[in-house]
Amino acid sequence: TNSIDTLIATKFPLGYAEQAVFVEVNGIAQPKDFVIKEIIKIEHKNFRNTCIAYDFWCMGTEPFWTIQISQKENLIDFYDPMAQKTYHFKYNEPLLEKNIITYKTKNETDNIRIQLKNEPCSDGMSETNFNYSAEINLNGNTFRGCAIKFGEPIQTN
Repeated sequence: TNSIDTLIATKFPLGYAEQAVFVEVNGIAQPKDFVIKEIIKIEHKNFRNTCIAYDFWCMGTEPFWTIQISQKENLIDFYDPMAQKTYHFKYNEPLLEKNIITYKTKNETDNIRIQLKNEPCSDGMSETNFNYSAEINLNGNTFRGCAIKFGEPIQTN
């Protein structure tokens, strides 16, 4: 794991403790160990590569951003790839009103509100269609995009 830890620190220098990433390796399984021979790929975890059930992944373009909402991992993470920064929050139960799901939470310095509407949404770039639109307010800045719920199929044109 030292080689993976070193690679993660190099590839994601602004990550946080216990941040999950997707790593593809080639190795040998032994009775009490796994010996890594080659690290093939390492990338941020996303809705296409995660093996952990999440509540929602939200994403937007212009500017690019992503949010992972996961009760199982006790997190709401807003990732800003342009600034290479992740805003990490503890998970809070959402409020449900009509067809709107609202998550609100804060950490020591930041606050976030995520509103998800059950309505068709397209990100305008990937030709992917989602069942939820997303509006995020992070520290007074508004971001708009789409969201996918765990278990929903990805729809492309």
